[in-house]
Amino acid sequence: MSKMAFTKDDCGCYADSNRGIYIGQDVVIPMAENYGFVLELCDCEYCHAHRLGNVYDSEREISRCEWYTEVWDEAENYLNTLCEEGVYFGSTENGDWGLWLTEDEEDGDETHT
Repeated sequence: MSKMAFTKDDCGCYADSNRGIYIGQDVVIPMAENYGFVLELCDCEYCHAHRLGNVYDSEREISRCEWYTEVWDEAENYLNTLCEEGVYFGSTENGDWGLWLTEDEEDGDETHT
């Protein structure tokens, strides 16, 4: 898939906070992989199951890897390289994850009150 920048038109919540710590494995990492991110996994049993596509037996296992948060951060940072200026992928204070306007863009946008 060719690299495509995310724009202000793509802004919104992609995963609400009810997914909790699984946002990374359920949304962020797969989305980044769809846009060319190469997931480098360690040799732990959880990553091995993910590598084999063993979702049925270990649906949430990659989240148990000691490097999970680092991989999630790398995937999110990769997605941010595909964003136009003024937008970013990240979490809100309430835990929702999505594509948001930067504070500079929000301040300059007359549609925000």
